[in-house]
Amino acid sequence: MVVYVVIGAFAVYEELLSTGAVARLIGASRQHVVDLCDTGQMASFRVGKHRRVRRETVNAYLADREHGRAADGSHLLQLWSCRVQAAHVALDWGHARDLALRRLAEMRGDSHLAWFADQWDGVLAQGVEAVMETLTRRDEEAAVLQNTSPFIDLLSDDERGRITDAFIEWWGSRRAAA
Repeated sequence: MVVYVVIGAFAVYEELLSTGAVARLIGASRQHVVDLCDTGQMASFRVGKHRRVRRETVNAYLADREHGRAADGSHLLQLWSCRVQAAHVALDWGHARDLALRRLAEMRGDSHLAWFADQWDGVLAQGVEAVMETLTRRDEEAAVLQNTSPFIDLLSDDERGRITDAFIEWWGSRRAAA
C-alpha cells in the first residue's frame, strides 16, 4: 500500500506494509512480527482493523540486525516462545512432528520461506533432541530458524499472550535496573 502525503508543494509517499509482508521481508513468521509490534519493538499503527508498518521501519530493523545491534529484545522474546514450544515438543513428539510437517509443507508454497522449510527438514530428520536443541540455543544460526519455527502452532493464543506479557514484565524490570 502506498500513501501519498502532501507537504507544502511536495508530494511524499510512504510505503505501508502488512505484518505478512514484513514477515517475508525479514525472514520471520507473521506472529513474530505481531509480537514485535505488540511489544513496541517495531513501530506500527492500525488502519481500520489492519496493522501497518512503514517500509523505512523495516529497513531500519534489517540494518540493525545486519550490524548486530538488535538490543531491543526481539530475539530474546522469540527464544522465550521457542523454549515453551520445546516443552510441547518434549511432551508429545508425535503430535509436534506431525504439526511441523504440515507447517513445512505450507512454508514450501511461499518462495520466501522455502529455504527455512528445507533447513527445518534437516533438523527434524535428526529427531526430537535436535529439534529441542535448535529451539533453545542462543546462537545466530538457531535464531534464524527460531524466527520461522514450524512448532509455533503448538502454542495456544493464551500461551502466546502469557509469554509476551511475562517477557515484557521481565524486560521492563531489567531495563529499569540498568
